[in-house]
Amino acid sequence: MHASLVARRAASSKTWTLANGAKIPQIGFGVYNLNKEQANASVAHALKTGYRHLDAAWVYKNEDAVGDAIRKSGVHRDELWLTSKLWNSFHGDNVEVGLDTSLKDLGVDYLDLYLVHWPVAFSNPNASQINSLKGQAGHPVEEAKLSENIAVTWTKLEEQVKKGKIRNIGLSNFNIRRTEEMLAADPEIKPVVNQVEVNWGVANDELLHYSEANQIFLQAHSPLGGNYNVERYLQNEVVQDIAQRNNMTPAQVYISWCLARGIIPIVKSSNPQRIEENFAALDKKLAWDDVKHLTRESQRNGIERSVEPSAYWGIGDVFEDGADQERLMSLKDTTFQVPTPHESKSQGEHFLEPRNDPNAPEIGPGGTQVRSFHSLASSSSTSRTAHPTAVQVALDGGKRAFSASARPRALAMGSVAEAAPPSAAETPEVNNSSLLASTSKAALRTPGIKWTDGEDGVARETRKINLYTVRRASAIASSNLPVAHASSSVSQRAFTSSARREAFIAPTAGAAGQPLSPIEWSKREGRVYPERKRFLFDQYKSFLDTAPLIVLLAHRNIDVPTFNQIRKEIKAAGVPAAVPGLEASGSSEGAKLTVSRTALLRPLVRAHSSNAIQSLEEHLKGPTAMLTVPRLDPNYLSRVLRVLEKHSGSKVIAQERARLGGKLKPGEAEAIQRTIEKTPVLVPLVAVAEGKTLLDVPALGAVGKLPDLATLRAQIVGLLSAPASRLAGVLSQASGADLALTLEARKRDLQKADEPSQ
Repeated sequence: MHASLVARRAASSKTWTLANGAKIPQIGFGVYNLNKEQANASVAHALKTGYRHLDAAWVYKNEDAVGDAIRKSGVHRDELWLTSKLWNSFHGDNVEVGLDTSLKDLGVDYLDLYLVHWPVAFSNPNASQINSLKGQAGHPVEEAKLSENIAVTWTKLEEQVKKGKIRNIGLSNFNIRRTEEMLAADPEIKPVVNQVEVNWGVANDELLHYSEANQIFLQAHSPLGGNYNVERYLQNEVVQDIAQRNNMTPAQVYISWCLARGIIPIVKSSNPQRIEENFAALDKKLAWDDVKHLTRESQRNGIERSVEPSAYWGIGDVFEDGADQERLMSLKDTTFQVPTPHESKSQGEHFLEPRNDPNAPEIGPGGTQVRSFHSLASSSSTSRTAHPTAVQVALDGGKRAFSASARPRALAMGSVAEAAPPSAAETPEVNNSSLLASTSKAALRTPGIKWTDGEDGVARETRKINLYTVRRASAIASSNLPVAHASSSVSQRAFTSSARREAFIAPTAGAAGQPLSPIEWSKREGRVYPERKRFLFDQYKSFLDTAPLIVLLAHRNIDVPTFNQIRKEIKAAGVPAAVPGLEASGSSEGAKLTVSRTALLRPLVRAHSSNAIQSLEEHLKGPTAMLTVPRLDPNYLSRVLRVLEKHSGSKVIAQERARLGGKLKPGEAEAIQRTIEKTPVLVPLVAVAEGKTLLDVPALGAVGKLPDLATLRAQIVGLLSAPASRLAGVLSQASGADLALTLEARKRDLQKADEPSQ
């Protein structure tokens, strides 16, 4: 057998296992934005190359060409994984209509995976084969009730699974909030996949962490940057350097980056050589240090999406960029409750998902390195304690091997050196089998144990997933915790939300000894941050406490080189001038532009003593930056504001919007809208002067137009030292002729009084 054929067959057999036990190929081939001729030829070559995972959609308008290529390829249907997507106009009662159309065009009787294409529903009362009905403004007419309640559509999808038309169902382009709302509806069949954009412009690390915790695989569409960004992304210096060191092409670096993070890349090309090049990435392995480096470099840039239909659809922000990070941070103090594993088809046994496999590779979904890079796995622990359950006593002598509940336990009033032993009601009969050990091999063999928690009075059950995914963390002996807290047993889950979980020293309970609410918990004092966060925390605190002027800015689509260029231009604006007569009034440094981390800045702003600074909290939404000015020099501030105006993007946006009002060729409006969305924007939101005066943007501009202090003093001195007649003239101009005449008359009376009598 030819060596290349052997390699292709080996690569095509590489799969990952979904939470319900289904095997899905690690790489997929997509057909977005290909015409029917291109789709047919590309799919034919992809199948010949070794791809066995095809990703299509009704809205691509080429599923019949894909089906024709499949039939001519000679590849048996059972060897393929076919994915299609439910378009926005087929939500609710129209689900089966949209599904049947895709099945007919593809020429198959079932789909391996069917995704809800967007968390948006369009009106389509007659179930017509249309993309959408257009309103007066030219935007699709949204079916708001279905958009807000995707569970209605999901129930219809579950019915199609029971009919055998679909084997697995999932989501597409859902962020954390929308996914959480979907799961909160407690669907009978859980989503196993969420296909979202993942590339250099959208790392989507927060969503990856959340999805891992909820047993949802991420698929990456546009992993190379999509049609609009691919060439620029492939020329990125960081990526090219990693490609050279790892003997890869830049495209293979991006694909390997996804694979190493446990994400299924959906690649697309009509070029046969690139189709083969992308598929060969399955045989490449990216060093984990490079994976971390790529992730962090990507996150340093602003979010840059290749697919963003919000403005075209006229429905606001579909992705809610920035909200995922905030949502994840809001959940970080409540560990994720690992959901019930899906039932397998064989005798209802629980399936051990791939990230719990003791033979899992170092990288990939749930691999040891991936787990360590996730939020909680590589972080410090929390100073919480709780009663160990009976099972924990049997497993590890009373130590917290895993968390039985996601609810934080409050410390009892006063410090306790050891966790209290379980009560008699908490000690049911427990199987003392030697198999009850928290090891990976034992997890594969150990059945679940059911018991009733005496404290909460709820039924609980150990599961294989908990025995392996949850690891115990060491107590925080090295931190400045009180001795009682440092000796307490501390536990963690392996998959939680925060990118670096902090340790907290107190308080964990309210005045009445009750557990703090999530809001109170997030506002408590005494955080001990990791070194990097501690540095940023102290830096932000210094800015808020000492900077004479703080300008809060919103930014979008601004990369690191652009920020560096803005900083150079601000530096070129000079430094604030010294005021004669005031010692140390000048500054050797100019204004400083700092990209801020909202999650760290918010608690500082909220807890500040100044009401003006507290009011900044309402503006901390999405990517923000701070401009700190060392002294209030209007001339200098005016120069700095001109630099910001240069990079505000307002001129480009105004020009493009003006073009929208004219006559446009087909497709030109979408191109203009994309230009507007990708325009780098840096906009002042609000400013605080001297830590106590809140200035809006017009007021900030007015301050920049004032003369400096020396000029103002000279004007006042000159005015006061002028003769009375000149003063009268000034007052005449300022306050009216009547006042001037009054002063002149008074002057004559005084002169007559001083003359000697005749």
